[in-house]
Amino acid sequence: MITQTILISVYFIFMLQSCSLTKQNSSSTCINDLIERMELNSNIKEIWQYQLQEDVVYYIKMNGADQYNKLLNSSCKLICHPDGGVTGLGDGQCPDFFDSRTKGQLLWPLK
Repeated sequence: MITQTILISVYFIFMLQSCSLTKQNSSSTCINDLIERMELNSNIKEIWQYQLQEDVVYYIKMNGADQYNKLLNSSCKLICHPDGGVTGLGDGQCPDFFDSRTKGQLLWPLK
């Protein structure tokens, strides 16, 4: 009886963890797909979700020097490169991103 109780408890703990991970990454189907493929791309260091004005955006932080970091809209379309590149200043298309972003949430890797 004790063994059954322990097994049931472990099962429910596992299920709760699975639900919380799904909820955390439930932001957008395209981002979920990107996170699932993360094992194949070691160039990505982090994926963050932010609120930018009234829109949800995703900031993709790349590994390595001189790589542009990416800012994607909620459909995973490229908006700009807010930083990175040879100068570290990005492509200049969204210079106010870092000052305007709010509600940051790390989506990947989960810590």
